[in-house]
Parts: sequence; structure tokens; C-alpha cells
Amino acid sequence: METSKKSLSLNPRFEVVYLERAVDFLESIDQAAQEKLIYNIEKSKFLNDVVVFKKLVNKIWEFRAESRGIQYRILAFWTKDIEGCSYVVCTNGFIKKSSKVPRKEVLVSINLMKWYLSINR
Repeated sequence: METSKKSLSLNPRFEVVYLERAVDFLESIDQAAQEKLIYNIEKSKFLNDVVVFKKLVNKIWEFRAESRGIQYRILAFWTKDIEGCSYVVCTNGFIKKSSKVPRKEVLVSINLMKWYLSINR
């Protein structure tokens, strides 16, 4: 059984930015799965819960949701603006079909992170 670390904040810990590929993924899945993922993303802004938002590798994090027995993931990374405000940028999403996150999806997220940071610095 997986344990979770939870801590509640009254102020959001971060704001969320959705890149086009993440939006396309959300629009491609059924409404129940969309709602669950978006709920978990919004919840993570206020509650530190590693069951729904955790570090995956290096600078890449994942939002997690399950709907009707299907595992959904959106990969993301943290960044700050010049005023020091924290953002989590959602890069891409996928349906998880095995116990490991596909390396291809992580590489897509890393490349989108590099692109985003190169145009927003």
C-alpha cells in the first residue's frame, strides 16, 4: 500500500500553465477522466499529496489520476517568473499502460520544458 505525504496550504503553492500538447491530451480523453485529472491538478495547488502529484525523474513531475480502471498521467515541470511566483507547466499527457512511465513521454516533456524555458527567460 502506498503512503502519501499530505500538507494543506490556504494559499496556492503554484499556478498552472497548460502547453498545447497537454490541452490536446485532456481534450482527447473522456469527460470523467478529464475532470479527475483537472481536479487532482487543482487539489495539488493547495495540498501536497504524492499520490496525485509527485516527482518522476530529474525535473519532471507527474499528475496522476485513475478513471474506470485506466491510469492517466500529465507530465509537468516547475518554474518561477521574475517576481518569484511558482508555476507548474503541464507539458504532455498519456494513458499509462505498464508499470513504468514510457521513456518517450519523459523525453517529450524534457524537450517541451527546454523549449518553454528558452522562450520565457
